[in-house]
Amino acid sequence: MLEFREKLLENLIKARFGSIDNLIAEWEVRAEAGEFKDEPRPPNRASLFRWTDEKPTLPRKEFWLWRLCALLDADPFCLLRLSKGAERKSFEHLYSAFATNAWPQGLNFLGSFFGLQKAWPPPAQIERFFGRKWFVRDFFHDGRECNYFARIALHGDRPATDLPPQVYHFAYSSLGRWTQYGIVLRGETSIELIQVNGQMVLKTLDSSSALSVVETWFGQQACEFRIASIHPFFVKLGRDAGLDARAVRFSG
Repeated sequence: MLEFREKLLENLIKARFGSIDNLIAEWEVRAEAGEFKDEPRPPNRASLFRWTDEKPTLPRKEFWLWRLCALLDADPFCLLRLSKGAERKSFEHLYSAFATNAWPQGLNFLGSFFGLQKAWPPPAQIERFFGRKWFVRDFFHDGRECNYFARIALHGDRPATDLPPQVYHFAYSSLGRWTQYGIVLRGETSIELIQVNGQMVLKTLDSSSALSVVETWFGQQACEFRIASIHPFFVKLGRDAGLDARAVRFSG
C-alpha cells in the first residue's frame, strides 16, 4: 500500500547523521536519557536497513515512524509513496482503508488527516514528536468572483536545496469541518502534487529558486482554505501570484 522512498530516506540519514549506525546511536542515547517517554525501544540496525532496502518496508510501530521523521526533521508524507509499480492498486487499498477506518499497522495516524476533521491539521503528533506547532496560512474565497483556478505561490524560508523536501498540506472548511484534499511536495528542482482522488502530477522546475506555484479551484460557494506545513513558509494568492509557468493544479 505505502512504502518508504528509500533513496530519499537514505540520503536524509546520511546528510543528518552520516550513517544508519550513527542514527541508531543518537536515537538510543536520547531514549536512555529519558527524552522519549512512553515510547517503544529504538529499532535495531536490521530494521533501519529494511526501511532503506530496494523493496522497503514500513515500521511496525507508528511511534518509530514519527520519531524517525522528527530526528530527520521531515514530514512523514515526504518519505512515503504508493507502492512502486502498483500505484493504482495501492491507491484503491488506501481508499478502502479510509472508507472502513481500518488502517494498516503503523498508519493509523492517516485517519486524523483525511475525512471530516474538527481540528486540522492534527496537532498531536507534530507537538509530541517535533516539539512545535504547525505553520498555517488561511485564506477565504468569498464567491463573488467564481469558477476559476486561483494561483498560490509558495516559498519556504529555507533554500529548496536543503533536505528534506517541504510538504504543503491543502484543506478546505465546510460547516466547521476541515477536509484535506491533497499535498504538494517541493524538492530542489521538482514539484509534485498528490490529490485524494488519485491524481498525481510531477513537474521539473528550471532552478532551485523557482517558486512553488499551485492552482486550486474557486467555485461558486464561499469557502475557507488552509495550507499547513511543519516548516515555515510564505504564501501569495491571486490569479497571477508568481510568474512560474510550471504550476501544478488540483482538479476542480
